[in-house]
Amino acid sequence: MAAMKSCTTGKNVYASQALAEDALLEAYTRSDFPKGQGPVTVYVCNFCSSYHLTSKGPMNPRLAAALSDGTLKRLREAAAWERKLRR
Repeated sequence: MAAMKSCTTGKNVYASQALAEDALLEAYTRSDFPKGQGPVTVYVCNFCSSYHLTSKGPMNPRLAAALSDGTLKRLREAAAWERKLRR
């Protein structure tokens, strides 16, 4: 089994922009970040050449769309029901 890639920054490593964006949406599904806090976009790291999440910069277009079209709200509701049903 291959070892997972790591980064000297200590941040989570994502092999592609799509995977990093999926993780960004998942973070918002699990957590209700206060305004101005939490990750808002993804970037390519200069150290490991992988993608990371960051709270700096303009909001990622996929995250912005999920917030505005109600997708994120539905994902949060689904996650809440899943947690309830697991009890």
